[in-house]
Amino acid sequence: MTGLNLVVSRLLNRYRISDLFLFLYVCALFAHRTGAGFDYYFVRGTFVLYVFAYVLFDIVPSNFRNKKNGSIKTLNKSTAWFLCFWALAFCSALWSVSIKDTLSPLYITNAIQSFFLLLCIVDRINDKDDVQAMMTIVLAGSLYCCVMLMIKTPSSVWGSERVGEVLGLNSNAVGMIASIGALLAMYERQLTRKPFFLILIVVFVAVALFSGSRKAVLVIALSLILFYSFSEKGIRGLINAIIAIAAIVGLFWLVMTNADLYNVIGERLERSINFLTGGLGAVDQSDVERAFYREYAMQMFADKPIVGYGFNGFYAQMKAINYSHPAYAHCNELELLADLGIVGFCIYYSLHIYLLAGFARNLKKSRLECILGITFIVVIVVTDYFIVSCVNPNTYIYLAILFGMLNCLNASNAQNRIEIAGMGSGNQELRGVVYRDSQD
Repeated sequence: MTGLNLVVSRLLNRYRISDLFLFLYVCALFAHRTGAGFDYYFVRGTFVLYVFAYVLFDIVPSNFRNKKNGSIKTLNKSTAWFLCFWALAFCSALWSVSIKDTLSPLYITNAIQSFFLLLCIVDRINDKDDVQAMMTIVLAGSLYCCVMLMIKTPSSVWGSERVGEVLGLNSNAVGMIASIGALLAMYERQLTRKPFFLILIVVFVAVALFSGSRKAVLVIALSLILFYSFSEKGIRGLINAIIAIAAIVGLFWLVMTNADLYNVIGERLERSINFLTGGLGAVDQSDVERAFYREYAMQMFADKPIVGYGFNGFYAQMKAINYSHPAYAHCNELELLADLGIVGFCIYYSLHIYLLAGFARNLKKSRLECILGITFIVVIVVTDYFIVSCVNPNTYIYLAILFGMLNCLNASNAQNRIEIAGMGSGNQELRGVVYRDSQD
């Protein structure tokens, strides 16, 4: 078999027809969000094509084979969780302060996309190779986002202002895509030891910094500390932790001393530190406004703690009090508490707790994958304090991959237990034969 045939064979073994359409959709979702012209049709068209291709080439043949065997696939835990959460969200229109805001067409569209993404990606993942395939698609989509940003952003803008708006995404969204891409590249680097992934890490970190997103800086710092420090045990883990801390210090020094980076992100970090510590220097007004949002969300939760004001109720309340800048709470946890109360909060984060506990349980047998999973969940939960992620389809792509990866780990460990039990019973039978022979 020639080298080209070998490559093609490996690609066909790892990827399916539907994966091509998922890749196109992820590219559209990550880099074509202006909502007009080509972008409008690209996002919606690739989503429809992906779902159609997955149903036609994956779900139908799979269920046909299973029907012959007397079994049909049913909804898994992740889709049941999703349906419970969004059923509560949309049913909250019955008690919400604004039915129009609760049943916003944007959120309905996002929920539909998120449901099929979760359903199809989790169903698609059956083993570690499938997990790698899905991660590769997300990595490729993240890289595509960075490349399109570089192509569309004039050179004069880099270092003079935050980048990202040219793609139809706010700068924080671009920063999050790039920083999570960096985390996945870190995992691939540890797994394969290929230098290509070091290059990807540098590209993703650079784009994240120039986006001016403080959340992206936080993701990078958490990824370095958690993933590199705990991905290996013993002296290697200690060395990795020292390298990770040194890298964070080096990045901070670069941001604060390089004029372009300081102009984009360094000054914002400095003002945030002043705000958090009560320093005498200038503070970022966005921090002041977000503090107001969080305080008001807590007041709403205290007023209606069980099921809240209804989905998107925080935004409706901002309009009701004639606030000059009505928006979401800029904190996923407090947004859920204000909108859907403790019930909605517990339902939504129950999946995160399930994933965290599952990865912790499998830590001894699959350390690298579990450390990635734990790091990813911690990153999601921590950054949720600064963004509202429950309405973003990107979130459900990441959660679907993590859920699928945990399913594979659980299945692998269950199979190992069965094999060990089989070996044990076989040894007992063998010992019985030997004993009977000795008696004869």
